[in-house]
Amino acid sequence: MHPRAPGHAAAARIADDDGRQVLLADGVIQSVAPQDALAWGSYWAAMVPPFAPRRALVLGLAGATLPHLIAHRWGSVGRLVGVDDDATLLTLVGDAGWLNVPGLEPVCADAFAFVESCRERFEYVAVDLYRGDAFPRRVLRRRFLQRLSALLDPPAWLCLNLYGPRVSPSSLEPLRTLFTVRHEMHVGENVVVHATRDSQP
Repeated sequence: MHPRAPGHAAAARIADDDGRQVLLADGVIQSVAPQDALAWGSYWAAMVPPFAPRRALVLGLAGATLPHLIAHRWGSVGRLVGVDDDATLLTLVGDAGWLNVPGLEPVCADAFAFVESCRERFEYVAVDLYRGDAFPRRVLRRRFLQRLSALLDPPAWLCLNLYGPRVSPSSLEPLRTLFTVRHEMHVGENVVVHATRDSQP
């Protein structure tokens, strides 16, 4: 259950998984249906911010499981931009009604390119980018983290979903130089990291 990395058009379909509706891309679960998200939150539940963000950005939207959980926890949160690079996948989940989240604006774009060019600012940014178990190493590179920092307004909350075997103390050092790590939560083989930027970039 690992989200996709950008730049890959996956073979996507909605299927039944032990009574749950799930979004599969390249045979890997990317999201669960809105009606199943609360009962099967998995690592997505650990990514929900501890406050109601007025402006939020989700990199790796897929079937919008995280936006649904945020909306359930906090109600309407204002503007929520969800970025995914797969237009076919977005059409599939859109037609199924999975993108019906108050305030959600789906954007079809490469996440790294979007971050480089974006001039909007957000209180909360979630990074949920995988292809199978392949970790896009750029997520933890200083340049990408600097751009994320520049997009954040107070309380400047960043959340990363990382795949456990790819995470080591040294791999988080670039993050720690720019952010204060608040929580590291292990959910199965995933590590969900919450961090804040305490000063302006």
